Amino acid sequence: MIFAYLDEFGHIGPYFEQDQALPPHDKSPGVQAKQEADSGLKGQGDTNAPDYKAEKPPAAIPQAPSRSLQNDAEAKAGQSQEEGTEFWPPFYGVRLKITDSLLALFTLLLWWSTARLVRGADKTAERQLRAYVTSNHWSLAEQTSTTMLQVQIAAFNTGQTPAYDIYLFAKCDVFPYPLPKDTSFPEFTDDVRSVSTVGSQKFILTTADMDRFLSDIELKEIRSGSKRIYAFGIGRYKDIFRVTRTTKFCYAVIWSVEGPIGGEHTLQHNEAD
Repeated sequence: MIFAYLDEFGHIGPYFEQDQALPPHDKSPGVQAKQEADSGLKGQGDTNAPDYKAEKPPAAIPQAPSRSLQNDAEAKAGQSQEEGTEFWPPFYGVRLKITDSLLALFTLLLWWSTARLVRGADKTAERQLRAYVTSNHWSLAEQTSTTMLQVQIAAFNTGQTPAYDIYLFAKCDVFPYPLPKDTSFPEFTDDVRSVSTVGSQKFILTTADMDRFLSDIELKEIRSGSKRIYAFGIGRYKDIFRVTRTTKFCYAVIWSVEGPIGGEHTLQHNEAD
């Protein structure tokens, strides 16, 4: 019934026929024109493009070294130059660094200076604390018919510490006055008979004996002052540092018509260490 109605008006059949006869859906004119333009350019490019396959490849162009290689080379050159300035010239194949050698030298000088200061301080302490033994005339016993002249000598310790194992040798004799520089004193042997210890600021006595009786002529020359009696000797001792010290002494007795009145030390044979 429906088909009969449609067929009656004659619409359905022609409609379907027109719908089947329509051409396919065309693309938009803009897109089609763009494609054609691109196609034309592509074709034109292909026509004018050179044939690289037929030509020889261009020669290789030398390239500058990269920045990193250049920096490495500069760093090595700088390091080599720096090493050259940090070291002394080679000596028997040995290279010494300047700063290290100077530091070692300064250290050695500092050690040497410190050692000198220490030794100087030790020497100063030793000089201040050690014993010092000096001698002086103490008294005189004149000659008699039975005894020879004697001069008594006092040995003083003027130091701050005791003098150990001290022993003294002393003699007396007559020499011209003033005492000649070339006067020869007899040698003293180390025939030690006794030793003593002398404390600080203390003294001991010893005797210088004349080994002969004086003649009347010698006694007259002594009283007139042309000659004098000289007491001389040597003393040895050890200080607190156990160092052996030596003292030499020579003392001239001053005589007048009234007898001995004093004395003085001579320029010779008065030494100490």
